[in-house]
Amino acid sequence: MTTRIYFLNFTWLAVVLGIFYQSNLILSVEMSLFILSIFFIIGIFSIKFSPFSVLSRLGILVYSMPFMHGFEYLNFDFYIRHRWVWGLTPNLYNMNPEIVSRLLMVGAIGLVSLVSGMLLAKQLRTTHFMKASEPKFIESPKATLNLKWMIAFLLLSVLFSWIFAPQDTILEAYYTRAGKSIASGINFNAAWLVSYVMIAAAYLDAMAESSPFKKRIKSMLVLGASLIIIIFLQYLRGKRDCAGLIAALLGLFLLDRTSGSTPLKGLFQGKIRFAKLVVVACLSFSAVASMQMVGYLRSKSVGRDVVQAASEGAENLTFITGTWSAALETPLSVIGDFYFGIMNLHWGSTYRDYLLSLPPGIVAHFLGIQRPIESSQGPAFEMRYGLGGTHILVVPLMNFGIVGVIGFMMLFGFFLGRIESKVNSDERFSFRLFYASILIVIPFWFWYGDMYLIRSIMACFAVLLLYRFLTRDRSKSFILTSLLPKKTLA
Repeated sequence: MTTRIYFLNFTWLAVVLGIFYQSNLILSVEMSLFILSIFFIIGIFSIKFSPFSVLSRLGILVYSMPFMHGFEYLNFDFYIRHRWVWGLTPNLYNMNPEIVSRLLMVGAIGLVSLVSGMLLAKQLRTTHFMKASEPKFIESPKATLNLKWMIAFLLLSVLFSWIFAPQDTILEAYYTRAGKSIASGINFNAAWLVSYVMIAAAYLDAMAESSPFKKRIKSMLVLGASLIIIIFLQYLRGKRDCAGLIAALLGLFLLDRTSGSTPLKGLFQGKIRFAKLVVVACLSFSAVASMQMVGYLRSKSVGRDVVQAASEGAENLTFITGTWSAALETPLSVIGDFYFGIMNLHWGSTYRDYLLSLPPGIVAHFLGIQRPIESSQGPAFEMRYGLGGTHILVVPLMNFGIVGVIGFMMLFGFFLGRIESKVNSDERFSFRLFYASILIVIPFWFWYGDMYLIRSIMACFAVLLLYRFLTRDRSKSFILTSLLPKKTLA
């Protein structure tokens, strides 16, 4: 079957399931879990835009992780008292079989739609439209930062992470009681995001460096700045936002082909890819394990021996519950409120609030503008259950119902697939920085809300402008090849 046929079949499946849901023909828990499992496997193993397809696969993984708690409901007794459900305190909604069935069915519809959108992007890539020549930028190989500007650039990125970090470490105060960050005082809560995009820009700059000596120095500087941010300004402060930074750096590492060389061929190329994949897999596992330990230690390390606390954290390490568990409570809240008639459709008002909240926090604070979506208000505060943030399903569902879920999840799938399909062939600095910026916010976008995606794109443009300014005297202008005059015979 061709990609087009798969796309049409999956789209029809999403629509039919949506009609069933709207007609109160709710699938059983087992059937919804079966659909979730099948389309997770299809998305991870069958949809490939490149050898690794990091962005699309990460999107499917992050979307699906909360719904793994659905397997707890196989042979689950709703009518006895449970101490924990999803690793959290049980509530009226996750102990209601009707609401749980609806939750898992909406999750299945969303995943089918997400995969369908990615297939559309893959289909368009193979059409004549996608094969047609596209404008590309001519980039000078010398358009990189000199070492002095690289050091200043990285120091600035560390500074942004420092002002975002809580004032106290997890050894000095409990995470929830730690002193507020400088960034929160000036309403610059996206400081961490700007910092991570700058690290990604520095990594790309190092990979584009033509001098082997400077490339090694820059790579060491990027590694050093990244470790300072991850260990001292994140883990020791009880923060885990560096998940996005790690994802972006590993994703860019898988893209790097050693600057200026032609792609390796045959068996040697396969061995290089396998070696990279092993390195990334090991680092990813280590990162997830360390973040889970930080989540445990940040409320238990005060006044204790560090080694003893770390040992206890390792003993209690789990990959079953985490941030994704709380994220699942947000679509549960919306579905439960709709089920009991407590919530009405918002009909796009949340998206209007997105537009009104576009001014950066520090600008809004300076001008005295009150944005509809702030750290203290927004869709997350409409949730009956949850620990902050909203799953990517929530806003489409609460605004347009199941139609919104199908439409927006297809759009998001197409967005991720379109980026993934271009990034391996389009080696422009600007596009790869955009790719890294999306990687940085994938977990936050999918588990905390769409504003993270919007802020990431804004941060990308801001960092790109700064980078172009710093390299302006050492690079040629970017010229669209489609606008270059064609040579003609005299």
